[in-house]
Amino acid sequence: MGGLAQTDVHHVRRPDFDGEGPGLGRSHYAPHETPLHGEVYKARSEVGAVVHVHPKHALLCSVTGVEFTPIFGGYSPGLARIAILGVPTYHRAATIIDPDMAAEMIEVMGDRNVVLLRGHGIATTGPTVQAATSVALQFENLCEIMWQVALTGRKPMEIAQVDKDRYDPRKEQVVFPASRDWQGMRRAEGAGDGEEGGMGWRGWVQRVEGTVGLPSEQLDEDG
Repeated sequence: MGGLAQTDVHHVRRPDFDGEGPGLGRSHYAPHETPLHGEVYKARSEVGAVVHVHPKHALLCSVTGVEFTPIFGGYSPGLARIAILGVPTYHRAATIIDPDMAAEMIEVMGDRNVVLLRGHGIATTGPTVQAATSVALQFENLCEIMWQVALTGRKPMEIAQVDKDRYDPRKEQVVFPASRDWQGMRRAEGAGDGEEGGMGWRGWVQRVEGTVGLPSEQLDEDG
């Protein structure tokens, strides 16, 4: 196999949370980091998808201690929410290949939908693959912005408390008329937040379609 760019639907197997299942063998096997995914599903019944990736700017921020200061609001409410809530960081840089390490990561993550893995990557969760992917894309966008701010050498200006309250998901949110609540409609479709500026699931799918193309949905005889 040549990686995800050469992966099609007929290559996919369906192991259980412990990495066991039909169709596995010499050509198909569960990923080394199956515990990172499987233990999250076991611990958090509300999670429908786990995404684990190694984005460049998330890595850079993790190894330099960049602070995720809330510095904008309306520019991207989805990114603002991540910064306002803070970013949990797991200190281990090794691949998460056993349940004990996964349990440590899950404890750090708590009930959040993102955790930064220092010197490694990120893990995100959501009720759907689309939602978890949108969180991962959003977070990498936030990391890129914070990295660029850090490179200026200037101290960023934090937004006012009243604006933090506006975008803090733990507080009462502004209610828009249905005709204007496009983010609510996107969430109802399972795509999650972060579609502004093409930073979510739909923007990612469009980029894949325009480059390597989407995989075929034709399954092989093993399903």
